[in-house]
Amino acid sequence: EAADKLFHQQGVSNTTLANIASLADVPLGNVYYYFKSKDSIIVAVIDRRRKLLHAMFDELNAQGDVKSRLTQFISQ
Repeated sequence: EAADKLFHQQGVSNTTLANIASLADVPLGNVYYYFKSKDSIIVAVIDRRRKLLHAMFDELNAQGDVKSRLTQFISQ
């Protein structure tokens, strides 16, 4: 979540692993333990967003009619 937020706010190239660790309130070593590189964090952020979008579209598709889907989509 911290990486996602920072990438959005200041861009990927301006975000460091130290920035991410600081916002997440974890030691920098923990970031390196779980993510071997900045690229692996980028992939994790993309995967997280993909899952969130799939969940949102699944929820929208559960609506009975197109008007309800559009109304719910716009309200999100």
